[in-house]
Amino acid sequence: MHDSAESIWSELMEGNARFVAGKLRPRDVVHERNAIALHPRPKALVLTCADPRVDPDIIFDTALGDLFVLRVAGNTLDKKALGSMEFAVTDMDVPLAFVLGHLHCGAVRVACSGQKVDSPYLKAVVARLAPALERARGEGEQRLRFVERENARLVAAEMVNDVALRDRVQANQLGIVAAFYNVETGAVERLT
Repeated sequence: MHDSAESIWSELMEGNARFVAGKLRPRDVVHERNAIALHPRPKALVLTCADPRVDPDIIFDTALGDLFVLRVAGNTLDKKALGSMEFAVTDMDVPLAFVLGHLHCGAVRVACSGQKVDSPYLKAVVARLAPALERARGEGEQRLRFVERENARLVAAEMVNDVALRDRVQANQLGIVAAFYNVETGAVERLT
């Protein structure tokens, strides 16, 4: 990953360390809002779960507008999400994109349970988790933890297959990362 993306990731991890310690930086939201009102310049794009425990702006202790956030159950990827990512990367020159999976993901729990899902919309979410589910290892909680992490890895890899994003990665203008958030400790780790 190029230097700019690495430095942004390091900055985000510093913010996460503040969050874990409960020592968030003081904010001047009026100044932050005015600074980006006409020209937003997000530093990173994050695809994460819609789960209310997973709020990237707080988890990474960022300023207003630092993150271009996409939220969908199970941090899954579809055409609308890819279109939004392309907008962030090509129109706003975002140099870092990452997928943030998390501990105790409800969408993963439903997918792993094998229970019948009646809603066509929830079926679509569960279907997007199938690749990670097919690779699942272990039983019970161990299996859930594997699928939560594997899904983040697979979605990050899938992002690279998008032509606009791949072109940016190949031109060393975009870094893509998979990460995992522990809802119990507040810590984020980068996945390999």
